Amino acid sequence: QNYEYVLVEDIKGDASSFLYIKPWTQFFDLKGQKEMPISYSSHVTMRNIELDCDVLFDVRNSDQYEMADFTFENLDIQAKKNGTIHTDYISNFRLKNVKVNGEKVY
Repeated sequence: QNYEYVLVEDIKGDASSFLYIKPWTQFFDLKGQKEMPISYSSHVTMRNIELDCDVLFDVRNSDQYEMADFTFENLDIQAKKNGTIHTDYISNFRLKNVKVNGEKVY
């Protein structure tokens, strides 16, 4: 799987998670492959977003996927439980004008 050149912009609303990325855990048949294929996500931009959520960055680091070239720009996020962004999970992660719970954090 390869997800690239995704743009999400000009959104106002609420959600349980702003960004949700977790490894596949359901049983499935690899059809004889010895290793699980890696999924990729790149060039993902989230900008001009005002959102109330439970968790801002609901992402688990995994060897099942590689993520690169994400941009979060002009975000105003109210996160009830967790407002932490793990920038080390995504290579070349750009954060511009990101506010979490009223404070500019990036």
